Amino acid sequence: MSPYGGSLSYIMDSFHFTHNFLPPNIINNLVSKYSLWSDDDKPSDYWPDKTKSKNAVVKVQKLTKQEEVTIRDFLFESNRSVFQYDNRLKDCVFTVYKAEPGYVLSKHNDHVAGSLTVFITPNTVNNPGGDFIWYDVNDNKHIIKNNFNTGIQWKNLYKEPKANPYHETTVNNTDRFTLQMFIMETE
Repeated sequence: MSPYGGSLSYIMDSFHFTHNFLPPNIINNLVSKYSLWSDDDKPSDYWPDKTKSKNAVVKVQKLTKQEEVTIRDFLFESNRSVFQYDNRLKDCVFTVYKAEPGYVLSKHNDHVAGSLTVFITPNTVNNPGGDFIWYDVNDNKHIIKNNFNTGIQWKNLYKEPKANPYHETTVNNTDRFTLQMFIMETE
C-alpha cells in the first residue's frame, strides 16, 4: 500500500490509484486554467465518441509545451508514479477533457503503453458522478470515485503490445474535468 492512499504494486492487469497525486503547483495550475473552462471557450477538439449521451459532449484541450514538460518531469522523477524512470514518457500526449453533464463513457480498452487520468474537478462539487470503473481479468468491477486530484495509472509491462484492462465511467452529474495522458505504442 502506498503512503499516498492507493496501491502502487506492479500488477500487470490493473489500474493503480493514488489520492493527492499531483503536487500543489501542478494541480493548482490545471484547476485555475482548465476547470474554469466556460461554454464560450473554444476547445481544441471534440472527442469523436459514439458513446456520449444525447446532448453531452467531451471537449478536449491540449496543454502547453511547458505544462507537458512539468508533468512529464514529475512522472519521471516521482515515486508516486508507476512511470518513474520510464523513458517511454517521451512518447506521451497530454490533454484535459471536459465531459459535460449526462456523459458516460462505455466499457472499452485503450491500445497504449501507459495511461494516466487525474480528476481535476474542483472539490467543491458534491456528487459529481463520472467515477472510473475498471475490470480485472476475471471481469470483476472496481470503482475509483471521482475525487479531486486522484490519479489513476496503468503501465503496460508486457513485452508485446497489449491493450489495457477494460474500463468505463459512470454518468457525470456535472462538468467532469480530467487530465489525460497516454503513452503511445511505438513499433
